[in-house]
Amino acid sequence: MSGSEFVTILKRVVPAVPVIMLTACGSVDTYFKSRISGVFEYINKPVKVTELRLIVKAALDWSEAHHSSTGS
Repeated sequence: MSGSEFVTILKRVVPAVPVIMLTACGSVDTYFKSRISGVFEYINKPVKVTELRLIVKAALDWSEAHHSSTGS
């Protein structure tokens, strides 16, 4: 199963989970497909730890705000 296939299935089961996709073989096509499938952020390797920390924090903040606004 590819990462994109996994995200599609995951989003059906848990639509509100923020997904950060990390790839070594990124392309413009896979970027757009991932965003359409609901990926929160798409990162090409290598990734800097400081960049990853900011993205994870943004995903957690988004998730918290989303859960607060939906009453979940």
